[in-house]
Amino acid sequence: MEKKDLLVFVEVRLRQNSDYGSGADSVTYSKQTKIINTAKRYLQTSGHKWENYRFDVVSIGKQIDWIPGAFTLD
Repeated sequence: MEKKDLLVFVEVRLRQNSDYGSGADSVTYSKQTKIINTAKRYLQTSGHKWENYRFDVVSIGKQIDWIPGAFTLD
């Protein structure tokens, strides 16, 4: 997703049953690493010089929660 000069990578997670936590809870460190590596590859091959980007999570369950800047490269 693009917003002016910002590129936003959005991970959307659905949980129909909240017994095991929210969709956002399912974005583990391992999953974040995979998303970050995919984003790095995209940034290298896209041909754009993106300087500003972030990682958001949209969690869908009984409600929809959008978490801007849910995690970083650090």
